[in-house]
Amino acid sequence: HSIVTTQALSVSLWALARLGHRLAEAQWRALHAAVMELVEERALAGIDLVNVVNAYAVFGRTGGGAAAERARDIVERIGDQVLGAFRSGERSGRGQFGAQELASLLWAHAMLGIRPDAHLLEILQEEVCARADELNPQWLSSTLWSFAMLGAPPPESVTRELEDEAMRRSHLLSAKDLAKTLWAFASLAHHPSAAVLNRLAACLQVGDLKPTGLANILWAFATLAHAPPTELAASVTDALCQQVSELLPSDLAKAVWALAALPAPPPPPGAPATPGRAARRCVARRTSRRCS
Repeated sequence: HSIVTTQALSVSLWALARLGHRLAEAQWRALHAAVMELVEERALAGIDLVNVVNAYAVFGRTGGGAAAERARDIVERIGDQVLGAFRSGERSGRGQFGAQELASLLWAHAMLGIRPDAHLLEILQEEVCARADELNPQWLSSTLWSFAMLGAPPPESVTRELEDEAMRRSHLLSAKDLAKTLWAFASLAHHPSAAVLNRLAACLQVGDLKPTGLANILWAFATLAHAPPTELAASVTDALCQQVSELLPSDLAKAVWALAALPAPPPPPGAPATPGRAARRCVARRTSRRCS
């Protein structure tokens, strides 16, 4: 990497991962050697650290085998560096690692299915709570998602702080991030206030969601025992009806369960079915066809 700059290397890795490009083994060895040297020299920081950690997490999750081992090695080494920095004092740790760098490290652990060391997890929980306002909207939802994926519910004070930030910046969250946030709250058995749930629901643009996101929204509201706004429920079920053939079996099961757990109120006698009720029947019919 004496010729290729740290920034160029980190951006290239991020781009290759984002594009789903599979590297040849010789390319992997060369890139990994350069990254390992940077890690050993503690030369990765800021956005470069975020890019490298993110890329390795994606390569490790999708590649398996040697790619997963390399990713695990990088993530654990950087985790050890975070531990060492914060053991030297909070000021030292915060001076070396920003909030988004720590959030990306947590996300990488979740992507790779590696539960962080107990002390590291405690540091990550404390830091994202104390510095939640430094996280961009995407990392805010990704942090909640990471805790849920790891099966590591943070203290209520941490989740509540992240909830407050999600409420404050709900208008900046993409539809995907809003769906991830709702799913994470439900998975963590954290019940936000009705005001927060309604605010997140009001910001959702259903047309921007893929089938999994649609199923997760219904599942989250049903799990939290909170009826979504009528218009949102109708829009989600309409979209599911149109995309039901693309749903994974697990997502289809979640959607059907949620539709049953959150039944629509019966219409007045003689009234035509609402779009939401019609879509529910459509999903049920198509589900039965796929299961037959």
